[in-house]
Amino acid sequence: MCGICGVYGLEDEKLIKRMNEQLVHRGPDDSGIYSDKNIMLGHRRLSIIDLFSGRQPIHNEDESIWIVYNGEIYNYKDIKEELEQKGHRFYTNTDTEVIIHSYEEYGEECVKKFNGAFAFAIWDQNKRKLFLARDRLGIKPLYYLWNGEILLFASEIKSILQYEGYKPEVDLNAMHNFLVFRYNNSIQTLFKRIKKLPPAHSMTIQTGKANLKRYWSLQVSELSKKSKEEYIKELSRLLADSVERRLMSDVPLGAYLSGGLDSSSVVGVMCKFIEEPKTFSIGFGEYGESEIEFAKIIADHFGTDHHEIIVEPDVIEFLPKIIWHLDEPMSDLATLPVFIMSQEAKKDVSVILTGDGNDEIWAGYPRYHIQLKRERMRRLIPLFFRQKIIPKVIDHFPESRMRSIFNDIKDTLIDSETYYKKGGVFDDRERHSMYNEMLNQKIEIMSPKQVISQRYFQDNWSLLNKLLLIDVNTLLPNSFLVKVDRMTMAHGVEARVPLIDHRIVELSFTVPPELKLHGSSEKYLFKEAMNDILPKEIIKRKKHGFGVPIDMWMKELKELAEQILDGKTTQNRGYFKAEFIKNVLKDINSPTHSQAQRLWSLITLELWHRIFIDGIANVNSINLNMDKIIYGRD
Repeated sequence: MCGICGVYGLEDEKLIKRMNEQLVHRGPDDSGIYSDKNIMLGHRRLSIIDLFSGRQPIHNEDESIWIVYNGEIYNYKDIKEELEQKGHRFYTNTDTEVIIHSYEEYGEECVKKFNGAFAFAIWDQNKRKLFLARDRLGIKPLYYLWNGEILLFASEIKSILQYEGYKPEVDLNAMHNFLVFRYNNSIQTLFKRIKKLPPAHSMTIQTGKANLKRYWSLQVSELSKKSKEEYIKELSRLLADSVERRLMSDVPLGAYLSGGLDSSSVVGVMCKFIEEPKTFSIGFGEYGESEIEFAKIIADHFGTDHHEIIVEPDVIEFLPKIIWHLDEPMSDLATLPVFIMSQEAKKDVSVILTGDGNDEIWAGYPRYHIQLKRERMRRLIPLFFRQKIIPKVIDHFPESRMRSIFNDIKDTLIDSETYYKKGGVFDDRERHSMYNEMLNQKIEIMSPKQVISQRYFQDNWSLLNKLLLIDVNTLLPNSFLVKVDRMTMAHGVEARVPLIDHRIVELSFTVPPELKLHGSSEKYLFKEAMNDILPKEIIKRKKHGFGVPIDMWMKELKELAEQILDGKTTQNRGYFKAEFIKNVLKDINSPTHSQAQRLWSLITLELWHRIFIDGIANVNSINLNMDKIIYGRD
């Protein structure tokens, strides 16, 4: 993978150089810049294929069309053969050049032909048009700032921040969105006016106008009459093809292996095509449950060249660098081990395959099962009783722990949409006790969860498919894939996610819900497809997330949390009420998992603010440390 950046409507050679330098970690091997009247394109290269002739920007035959590109097109050889038959001539062996000739041949519809993870920008000199596009699932990032005259775009926000005409300010609605979800789930970033190009979208800038267009969307079909065996056969074929295509590389590659079903499946299928791939696992020593023993079962079973890494709480010192790489606050503590694992993996490989995304398309989380159980409960109670009688009875209960439990039951009984809207790190209903009055007035009335529920709960699909669609369109591109991309690219490692090849995702939404969640068995069809590949003990294991022991770590980090949240810097921001911060800090000595998540969300938000908004740390450098961020000293 690589890093890209560019400017439309302005000529400033020093600016594009500064923007490009901010992406050196994404592309440590080479760099290139193209400039024309009112257009500049920048590229940082991580060399993976065609190591010697693939320098970007790349052009067509007469140099009238130029491209900078981040990603991989896994079917590029097929497309190249088709284009050569149509008369196109190539001067490199890269997938990058295939994109530019596809644009020549098929115009903006070319994106529909690509199987891969990508974000690119094409400058068409003849039409004076800039064309941006991002892959279907949002695996690769692309951000932009558009003021109606000047457009700046880049793989990471820190590159755009090099533009002196922009002063970083907090978008308060995006900040609220982050506090609700633990990640920013909106197209607007936490930086005012800087936005994400949405997954499966393209954008054209021409004659001073910007046009955003969706080119792909998931279609749900719940009427298929295929048998389970037919689905298994099709899924197995697609999995093998997806993994094999993602093994293309002119540099060493490996896989992250947790010992869970998903990463084990990737390694199992890899071993059909290559011998002794390098695998990497991570554990937490005495601080938490480790899956290293299960990873070793898979490593031994397939004979991989296996590496084990142990993470201790002292890795918290990397937190400022991690936040710098993320650009936006994300309170997923799993960023820490992925950052460390990528740092270690880079010593041996430059390409990594991961098992990310499988839970969101095959119903791998226990909460899906819980939601469906509650849905069945709702159907047993008449609507009038659920929505009128039961809430009135519960509202007459005196304030107590028991009333809180019954309130949860009340929300569960009303409808599935109400239950979905209720969850979160900081509930929407807390906003008036959390924020000061000024902030409460500035935040939009409609909550982030209401926006999502209105978008996905209106169709007549099964509840399971609604929940999966929400996660595929929100949690996956805005959290999990961000974590994978930023933490691997921080060390110049390219991550590939074969389990969410768009053909597999499309297939999953034609599979009947009962073949995804079969009784209490999650990912049922996927497990059936893996029966002949993986050991039974791995297939039968209950779901385990990336079990970072946040509640135990917080005990070790008490002093840090108190210093950050109880200090004058945080209090003087005017975002939170003093009583709210005081109540949150009460939990610091022995926090539950949910309390630790709340603390962690506030800590990461404050550190992000100090790095990017206050400018305590220079955003031109990742030489950040805790002392500098907390105390302002080196």
